[in-house]
Amino acid sequence: MLAAMSKAIGQAGINIAGVVLKKLPEGTGLASFEVLVSTREDMDRVISAVKLVKGVLKVKFDEIRNPTRTPLLGHLLIISAPCTRNL
Repeated sequence: MLAAMSKAIGQAGINIAGVVLKKLPEGTGLASFEVLVSTREDMDRVISAVKLVKGVLKVKFDEIRNPTRTPLLGHLLIISAPCTRNL
């Protein structure tokens, strides 16, 4: 699922600065991507692209830096369905 989310972000033309993955108590996953977006349209485009990834339940963008600056630095927070595959 990480590969699919990363691919969706990259295909939306957004650069990934970092990522942190966590398993939540209820079994779902949280992926926090630190991303750079140039415009609000970029932010909307990447959110829409990630929502299409199979298993993604919720997507939210939290701004880190002043929204009047460009590029806008933020966290793209993604909640995913529990992984059913054993690693």
